[in-house]
Amino acid sequence: MRHFSLFLLLTLSLSLEAQEFPFRRYGTQAYMDALFKSDSTLAERQSAIERFTSEYRITGQPDTAVIPVVFHVLYPDGGSAPAPADLDLQIQLLNELFYSSGYPPVLGSSGTDVPAHLYRHPADSLEGFAARAASPQIRFCIPATDTAGNIFNGAVWASVVSTGVLADDYRIKHFEAGGSTAWNTARYLNIWIAPLPDSTLAGYAQMPGGPADRDGIVLNSRFLARAAWPEVQQRYGRSLAHLVGSWLNVYELWSDLQYCADDYVWDTPIHNAPNYGNPPYKHVSTCYDNPVEMTMNIMDNTDDEAQYMFTRGQIMRMHAVLSPDGARGGLRQTLTLCDPERPAITGPAFQRPGESSSDNATPLKGALHAYPNPARDLLYVSVSGVGAGAATVRLFDDIGHLAHSFTAQHDGVFTVPVADWAPGLYIVQALLESGPVSVRVVVE
Repeated sequence: MRHFSLFLLLTLSLSLEAQEFPFRRYGTQAYMDALFKSDSTLAERQSAIERFTSEYRITGQPDTAVIPVVFHVLYPDGGSAPAPADLDLQIQLLNELFYSSGYPPVLGSSGTDVPAHLYRHPADSLEGFAARAASPQIRFCIPATDTAGNIFNGAVWASVVSTGVLADDYRIKHFEAGGSTAWNTARYLNIWIAPLPDSTLAGYAQMPGGPADRDGIVLNSRFLARAAWPEVQQRYGRSLAHLVGSWLNVYELWSDLQYCADDYVWDTPIHNAPNYGNPPYKHVSTCYDNPVEMTMNIMDNTDDEAQYMFTRGQIMRMHAVLSPDGARGGLRQTLTLCDPERPAITGPAFQRPGESSSDNATPLKGALHAYPNPARDLLYVSVSGVGAGAATVRLFDDIGHLAHSFTAQHDGVFTVPVADWAPGLYIVQALLESGPVSVRVVVE
């Protein structure tokens, strides 16, 4: 429904290409416009999502959500791929923006709880936009195992034989077309990272309601966080944060289809166009009543160093789609959730684009993992490095009492029922071929 104003974008590109950050634009609106034109049923599905979102705003109860992320890293055959440390940094930056304690920790907190460091400009007081800022309380993580229960190395690395793959959405997202096939899009956030031919296109997201086999985010690797770069350039991570916002059904603050269109959020001002650079506070819109634009909002397009906030209204839209009955409620049913002590993401081995998640799993010798963490009903204990013999796995409570034990005859994932356990901290221990290992897990 929304599409690019190409002439405006080209004009801005020429005037802004000398700024410190590379000129950046997003393709979500154009991508969704193309989907609407090709699928006559998409409009009704999105209308149903909007009706549910409107009801959730009144009756919904936001809580902490955990989203498992699968990176699909596409790179030209014989070329270089992003460093694994870049992906680790990108997840860290997402969690800083969506789960940081630097916001009021509860959506209903008083604006006076907003810490002083959120005031990007001296004129920005509690009567300004800082009072509307809040933490989405959404965590992002790498699954500890793949869908077959094998320990996952953190990303699907896919060398691409034809560079034409990188110019076509379908080919990027399907193995048989030369790209990498998504994991179950109802259970995982799939993010394809690739050097897109258009160097100014940061990427695009599929908003809820689109085709399942293509659901997810495509990020231009030029705008991926870079661990080896200076700190200011590490904040390229906000490009992906902006796209995650779109994937969670938060519209950009401007519309390419209709001048001064609403973004369906009550506490964001109307923007007449995307903003660029690092504008001063009280940049005034040309829309009706000349509202002050929220240039520091992550759903605008200012430089990364100028962006720092979501509003409560935007967060309610995110939690509506993540609620059990929401369009992305299936994410809450994913069993292979975060393991906070998992090893760092490892790099590409000899993997073909679109290999199964089992083929992409890299066994880690002497590894012990317990997830989800915190656990409620079932705890999954992943053991690798059992060796020729058997390994005894023991779980102790915080005062050293044995709560449970089992014998692992081989590497694998073992299920431990914890629904009747007392809430608290537990230690999981195992003596593996490489020596003793232990991890901590919380039972709620």
